[in-house]
Amino acid sequence: MKVCLVMTNHYSQRLRPYGRDLLVNALTSFKKFATFDYEIVIVDNQSDNKIIFDDDNIHYIYIEDQLKKGLTGAWNIGIKEASRLGCDIILNSNDDLIF
Repeated sequence: MKVCLVMTNHYSQRLRPYGRDLLVNALTSFKKFATFDYEIVIVDNQSDNKIIFDDDNIHYIYIEDQLKKGLTGAWNIGIKEASRLGCDIILNSNDDLIF
């Protein structure tokens, strides 16, 4: 069974300056926890700039205009991608840590 972690992200220097740090911390905690086959889908809800990941398990989707669909729209995009990857789904936000 393959598990997919779907995470939304938003980084804004003015409105959410710690968004990137929260995402990195959440990813680090998940990778330490995961002893199984997994994929990670990050749906970036119009951050100030795009992130480059050097990890084959991370699928990065950038939304140009978050006002069109909001947070729920970002989750739905992540769920569709996880389904396309043939995964079971876990929903998380980017400030959750797994111990």
